[in-house]
Amino acid sequence: MKQGGIILVVAPEGGLRRSYEFALQAGGFAVEVHASVSSAASRHGGDAICALVDEGALKGPDMRRDRLELLGIPVVLLVSGFGDMPSRLDGPGEILTKPLRGNELFDSIERLRKREAT
Repeated sequence: MKQGGIILVVAPEGGLRRSYEFALQAGGFAVEVHASVSSAASRHGGDAICALVDEGALKGPDMRRDRLELLGIPVVLLVSGFGDMPSRLDGPGEILTKPLRGNELFDSIERLRKREAT
């Protein structure tokens, strides 16, 4: 059963994108996958609940985290906890440290959904 709405998945590596896509679909979400923030920002229809963005998508041309604002929706940023990643986002969203534990991702999506509904 679908949870309602779409989750954008942004990850440059194909295997990782498929892994996130599978987990979200198994959780009942519709998913739209993209290799870059630019691609997701230009293609999604605006009806997404949030974007799940892997830290790898913030390297290269999409390196600056302010690129996340182009998405126009809340963001769940997945980081490894190593390197130069932000400790907070400028816009609405949450940062989760990989590896994810339990229902951490689904709990984050639900919190964002509730915040947007109020």
